[in-house]
Amino acid sequence: MDNHHPEPQWTCGELTLHLYSKTASVEGQPVFLTPLEFKLLHYLFIHRPRPVPAEELLEHVWEHSDGGTANQVMCCVRRLRQKLAVGEDTPQYIHTVRGFGYRLCEPEGLPPTGVNEAEGAIDR
Repeated sequence: MDNHHPEPQWTCGELTLHLYSKTASVEGQPVFLTPLEFKLLHYLFIHRPRPVPAEELLEHVWEHSDGGTANQVMCCVRRLRQKLAVGEDTPQYIHTVRGFGYRLCEPEGLPPTGVNEAEGAIDR
């Protein structure tokens, strides 16, 4: 990597995704992610603030057009949430939109999304 150009990174609150090194950090502390967890977090970053259906995640993150299950997504999201919770007071970054999917959110609250209440309540 060229030392003259800093590594591109995306942030959401205290969560930082480092694109070249395929790593993440929360509050400056490294978070060790599997390749699948990094890909999931990257996909949620790309598509924020909209909620992403589990089926879309299976297709684009797991690259399964058939045979994957929403349970696979749920388990990976649960592990990722645990890893991103580096401290007792660390906010939740990945929110569940019940009956729909997952959304990456700023810790201060939910961003405006255009999603109406009929599409599902937010489970934090």
